[in-house]
Amino acid sequence: MALKIRDLSSKKPVPFDCVEVVNGLLRHVPPEHLVGLGEIALVDVLSKEAREGIRGAYLAATREGAARIEISVPGIYARAPRFLFRSCFLRYLYLADVLYHEIGHHYVKRLRHGIDRKRGEVEAERYKKAMLRKAFPVWRRVLAPIGPLVRWLLRRAEGAR
Repeated sequence: MALKIRDLSSKKPVPFDCVEVVNGLLRHVPPEHLVGLGEIALVDVLSKEAREGIRGAYLAATREGAARIEISVPGIYARAPRFLFRSCFLRYLYLADVLYHEIGHHYVKRLRHGIDRKRGEVEAERYKKAMLRKAFPVWRRVLAPIGPLVRWLLRRAEGAR
């Protein structure tokens, strides 16, 4: 079964094709990590009971269908200043942060049945970081020195809301 990438979002907070970005990011994922994943859906609102601030969800396979990943396009891009979209790198990085985390949930669930929620989050984050290193090797080295400043600015921006 081929993996489908569907854009189901009606609100377009971005002036570029998110499906193209997802396809670009998937080129870095080993095909065996996607086995059993039927769809990646780009949506406005996640169908799962989403907690505040959740930008993506992994829905495990059921008797009715294959596993699915949902990504909230507004959840990822709505708060970003529009001028950032001119940078192809930032388009990819914003989406990669969520996509690779959710693929991590899928991959970990396939390998380790019965893993608890907290451990699953730790493993998904570990997977995401490994995939970000693989997808953005040069940028990681360039941006590493300013990482603490960026994290401080993000924390400060979240505190202001």
